[in-house]
Amino acid sequence: MIAITPQDVKDFTSGGCSLLAEAIHAARPEYVLACFWAGRPCGHAFVKLPDGRYLDITGVHTHREMLDSGWGRPGKHHGRRSITTAHYTSALCVNGRQAELEFRARLLVPAVLALIPDLPTGRNIPAVNRRTP
Repeated sequence: MIAITPQDVKDFTSGGCSLLAEAIHAARPEYVLACFWAGRPCGHAFVKLPDGRYLDITGVHTHREMLDSGWGRPGKHHGRRSITTAHYTSALCVNGRQAELEFRARLLVPAVLALIPDLPTGRNIPAVNRRTP
C-alpha cells in the first residue's frame, strides 16, 4: 500500500480535496460525497461515512471537529451536486496538476480507507482493485 506523504496532505487539503473524495466514492459508493463551505471560492470536500463521521486525507473526523476546523459549514447539498461545485473550484486551485492529482488520489484510496480505525479487516482495499478467483 502506498503511504500518505506530507505533500499528499498539502495537495489534498489545498485544492485537490474533491479529487480524493471522488476517488474514495468511486471505490466505496456507500460513502457520500460531501463538502463544507466557508464563503470563499475553495471549501473542503470529503466523504461522509455511514455512521455520520467524515473522512479525508487527514483521517476520520466528527461533525464537531469539521465545524471547528475552519472549513466552514456543511454545503446545502451532499452528494453529486455539492461535489460538482467543489470539483470545479478544485480545478481552479490545483494549478494545472489535475490529471496528476486524480491519478495520485486513486493510488491513495487504500491508505486513506486504512485511516478508518474500525473498518473490518480486508475492507480497506477498494473492490475495483480486487481480483476474483
